[in-house]
Amino acid sequence: MDDGSTSSNESSSSGETKKEDESGLGRGGGEPHKSAPGGKKSWAELREIVNELRRNLSSLSTMVPTSISFRKLADGRTRIFFLSTPANGWETTLLYADVPSEDDVHPSRQTLQWQPVIESNFQSISLGSRYSREEQLMLERKRLATFGITSYELHQESGKLVFPAASTLYQCFDTGYTVSCALT
Repeated sequence: MDDGSTSSNESSSSGETKKEDESGLGRGGGEPHKSAPGGKKSWAELREIVNELRRNLSSLSTMVPTSISFRKLADGRTRIFFLSTPANGWETTLLYADVPSEDDVHPSRQTLQWQPVIESNFQSISLGSRYSREEQLMLERKRLATFGITSYELHQESGKLVFPAASTLYQCFDTGYTVSCALT
């Protein structure tokens, strides 16, 4: 039964009927079809649009900060800790931004600068290692293909940060001026 999604073309050499997929979505790949007259998109064009949208949403979802924590520093500033992907990176990492005190606010500086808590080469330690069970479950639960630090804990009074990476626990101490990390 022909439902209109295929067309029959007679083969001149063998006399057999050969079915071709009008949408161009067959296994052979082929080149994408041009838009049909009247502005309608072909199935191949629609598939490419959906794939592009998925790529854009996937990259956007890793750039949005998650697990946000606030810490008031002794000099009046507020430090914001969060997980996100830095502009020039591809792995989720622990970042911070300092909100100036009310006395320090300049109208020209309305955008907070993201700073890494740990060195940029820190993630290279984890490339050859297996993920911890927590990291595996977090990646499965979020259904994202993100890599790097998936969670952290902040002790407000001392500024101690603890996070898992590469099946190891790390700790950092935030003094308000520098952040120093150590293996635990």
